[in-house]
Amino acid sequence: MEAPLAESEHEPFKSTSFNDLLEIEDGHFWFEERNKLIGWAIRKFFPAAKTFLEIGCGTAFVLRDVVRRFPEMRCSAIEYFDEGVEAARRRLPDVPIETGDARALDDKWAGTDLVGSFDVLEHIPEDEAVLREIHRVLKPG
Repeated sequence: MEAPLAESEHEPFKSTSFNDLLEIEDGHFWFEERNKLIGWAIRKFFPAAKTFLEIGCGTAFVLRDVVRRFPEMRCSAIEYFDEGVEAARRRLPDVPIETGDARALDDKWAGTDLVGSFDVLEHIPEDEAVLREIHRVLKPG
């Protein structure tokens, strides 16, 4: 099964897709079950995580679930597209969500306990650069 609205390998994500996503995410099998799996994985493998950064948060559907499941965790996000930042801030007005480029993360993210990026890397030709940046900002260990 493929994620809804998925593009082919390294095809750019269309900024016009955010309104479509907002309409279909809530209650959609793919998105709901993926969130359950992400929550399970965080609890099982990263129980001590105190900070979470989502890269490419889109409409903040995943981030909203992380915030709900882990209220003690300081969550924040970056999104490349202004349309996505707007949608995410509507969904989570009290969570820091900024415009940012995953290929060059701001140094302020250094020391983050946990970084997530869901359905994002396949849209970025420089995916290895993104992975290096994630490694750079993650807290050692």
